[in-house]
Amino acid sequence: MARARAARAEEALQLLTLAQSRVEFLEHDQLRTALDNLRRDLRRCFEADESRGGGHLDPRRKYKGRSQHLALEHRRGVITLHLDESGKPERDLEQPHFVLAGVAMDNETADGYIEAANALKQKYGLAPSLCLHAPQIEKGVDDFAFGDNLVTQSEFRRELDCIVESTDFRLLGTVIRKDKLAELLLEGTEYPNLPAGLYEIALTFVAERFVDMLHADQTLKPCGRLVFESIGNLEDALHQRAFADLLIHGSEFVSDGCFRGWLRPGCEFRTKRGSHPLELADLAARSLLNWTRAQFASDHSFLKLWGPKISTRSDVEQGKFGVKIFPDADIRDGVIRLREIVRDAQQPKRKKGSEA
Repeated sequence: MARARAARAEEALQLLTLAQSRVEFLEHDQLRTALDNLRRDLRRCFEADESRGGGHLDPRRKYKGRSQHLALEHRRGVITLHLDESGKPERDLEQPHFVLAGVAMDNETADGYIEAANALKQKYGLAPSLCLHAPQIEKGVDDFAFGDNLVTQSEFRRELDCIVESTDFRLLGTVIRKDKLAELLLEGTEYPNLPAGLYEIALTFVAERFVDMLHADQTLKPCGRLVFESIGNLEDALHQRAFADLLIHGSEFVSDGCFRGWLRPGCEFRTKRGSHPLELADLAARSLLNWTRAQFASDHSFLKLWGPKISTRSDVEQGKFGVKIFPDADIRDGVIRLREIVRDAQQPKRKKGSEA
């Protein structure tokens, strides 16, 4: 039965490939995306049945949760992942990189951050309703020019860094190297198990790492929820659909049941206004983008400030390191080494915590 289904799926894939070649000439992005997503799902069915038909099934990783109905679990801790992006998720190479970053924390930590951010703004004469926006802070412009006083700008950035250091959160993120991905696609490389859109790819990688982070806490076994920066009704709907797809279909490496066992369905959208953890996600995304532009230098300020916050475990592969660089085949050894540097730098803190 599996072999028969695989044969039918393979035939459908061949027909779909022909349809895709015709749609390319129409220059209709929505149709192209729909066909890409259909082809991805169909290939998953084909590969699953082909594997069963051969007598072997390679399962996706299992992060067993406690329930498939998280809304009924009243005493289970909740960790919120606040997400923001830097760069453009379109495939044009005007900006060769796209970054999606998230800061994960509980409600108590979020309240503490908001209090600290408001105090910082008050100290420097900024309105509480103002959002800490990374590019403006980095360039010292607009509200963060402080009368073009370079000393004040430097002091403000230093105190902001202190807030980042003192806030208890975990950092998750994805770097999409659009220029390298375009090069590989031109060479014929395919990624049939990934979504068609760059934002959806980045969200998949981040969500996989979020589940791994939640699963690592076997004492509380917290569940997760997502908060996105609101961009517009259409973009918000697309992001919500991408998240729902993960809960319904899963990804290549994490099953749909695992996503549902750890992540609450539904998500929240907020505009960046006033003090909120989305500010931290904005700062993290910008710093991650700057690190990417610096060719992932081991002495970059990103690693110094944000490295201790990256979610990681002793095994830095298989989705257990919080920041994913994609594609990375040409720099794989360097990426692993950077992960090990971050992990090793966190070891003293872990040992101290375990002794306590």
